Amino acid sequence: MEIIKRKIQLEKTQPVYKHFQVSYNDWGHLMLRWFNDDEENKTEDLVVVLTSEETRRVIAFIKAISRGDI
Repeated sequence: MEIIKRKIQLEKTQPVYKHFQVSYNDWGHLMLRWFNDDEENKTEDLVVVLTSEETRRVIAFIKAISRGDI
């Protein structure tokens, strides 16, 4: 898993992002993105890119829930 925005020390805060987006990148990896679209915070977002194995496991989990296996 690759986290684009990191902090050196542990800091618990409530992030203030207005939007959340789930998508696949060009390599088929699941991407989670939190962002704002206002002018003040337009350049700040948080992106988490899962590896192919993590993506496969998340999708398998969701499919299992939808089938009623879990």
